[in-house]
Amino acid sequence: MVGELGVQYCSGLQTNFQVAATAKHFLAYSNNKGGREGYARTDPQMGLREVFNLHLYPYYEVVRRAGILGVMCSYNDIDGQPVEGCGYWLMQISRKMLGFHGYVVSDSDAVEYLFRKHHT
Repeated sequence: MVGELGVQYCSGLQTNFQVAATAKHFLAYSNNKGGREGYARTDPQMGLREVFNLHLYPYYEVVRRAGILGVMCSYNDIDGQPVEGCGYWLMQISRKMLGFHGYVVSDSDAVEYLFRKHHT
């Protein structure tokens, strides 16, 4: 249902390519467990199976069916890899696996989080 809603919304926004839809937050952002939120949201505590089978699917749909033009990266880590600075998630998965050809923007303090939170 999330994938279908995303496709319809993005398709409507991008009619005649006068507006570029930007999907937020790629990937697995703020999936707090056990009431974890705030600064802890940068560490979603989920396995790769959950990421691939649940969180990646709506992005796949909006890339494939709606031809989404933009993605905003998240600033969490997945399995210890900060998404906002990880070639695996931003290149291998979004571009090669999903076929995304648009632009990627950072959110808020995403680049600064590479230093402050992720120490990279």
